[in-house]
Amino acid sequence: MTQGERPPSSPGAEAAEWWSRHKAGDMTEGERLAFAAWRETPAHARAFAQIEQVFAMTLKGEVAREHAAVAKVRSHRDAGLMLAFAASLAAAAIGGGAWFGWLGPRAQHEAPALDHASAVGEIRTLRLADGSVVLLDTDSRVRVAFSASERRVTLLAGRARFEVAHDAARPFLVRADGQAIIAVGTVFDVRLAGNLVSVDLIQGKVRVEDGRPDEAPRQVTELVAGQRLAVEHGAPPAVVPLDAADPWPDRILAVDNATLRSVVDEANRYSRRQIIVADPALSERRVTATLKLDDVDGVARKLAGALDLGVTHDPGGDVVLAPGSDIPPIAK
Repeated sequence: MTQGERPPSSPGAEAAEWWSRHKAGDMTEGERLAFAAWRETPAHARAFAQIEQVFAMTLKGEVAREHAAVAKVRSHRDAGLMLAFAASLAAAAIGGGAWFGWLGPRAQHEAPALDHASAVGEIRTLRLADGSVVLLDTDSRVRVAFSASERRVTLLAGRARFEVAHDAARPFLVRADGQAIIAVGTVFDVRLAGNLVSVDLIQGKVRVEDGRPDEAPRQVTELVAGQRLAVEHGAPPAVVPLDAADPWPDRILAVDNATLRSVVDEANRYSRRQIIVADPALSERRVTATLKLDDVDGVARKLAGALDLGVTHDPGGDVVLAPGSDIPPIAK
């Protein structure tokens, strides 16, 4: 560390700084000796190894592509940006969000935006630097960008549940296809599905603003707990009652008098193996069921049992629902 800097508050914070200096490649001989001495402590060595692991993993994903230029920084003038990037990676991956407090004005006021994604069938938990929690539904993606005045998350694809930590000085803003959901401390779901944006408010209050350029004047909707807002391009916003929070974080789909088409479409989001309805005429039949989405065969057999269908498998491993199949469905 150079003379006059504020001492970091944890091995993880020190590791973030040493990592950024090491990657910049411009340490003095004295700094290299100090780094070697610092790393002799087992806790420090573990923290540094964890930072390196986080960065190596990130290089394989979308964040590395977004921030590839940062990895090329070599001048001492840009060491602060490298440091902010290193710490933000660690904060996102290993819960070190508090490190931003000592990184200096630039890092505190404008942390690098980071993308996070979930795989097909994965429900992923993100713990943000402010204490908020984001649950990513299957095959979903968000971009997180915090500043001194605002906490902003953009939903780029899929669905997410936001459990927002209270901070009256910094509103929590979620953007999704032109909609801006503004909260302070609350719990809500936001989903993108084609041209439809929906907001399910589970706890607290939020304000939803339509910020698309073709909307004039701007529409503003206030939601209270137990309401759902649905906004589709070309249609006015619709607010309807929400009976209960959707249990999707538990990989459960509960439907009441839904079409088979809609149920199958939703179930197929959670598996690379797909459920296929062999006869299009069956797609509009109605079903009421509670389905466990991590078991595609179980979902198919339960739907077959509810609608008196049979279940087969095609050569590629997909599951086929059809009347008169050779394999009878399991009992309801």
